[in-house]
Amino acid sequence: GGGGLFSESLSKLGSTALTKVGGALGFGPQTAVSSQKY
Repeated sequence: GGGGLFSESLSKLGSTALTKVGGALGFGPQTAVSSQKY
């Protein structure tokens, strides 16, 4: 999200984790899309 390489890495890891958890809970793509904002 434009906060430097380290922040970008955390964002991607967080987004992936949220996507997996969200998918398991039934949120799926919505979680992934909202995560992209951060």
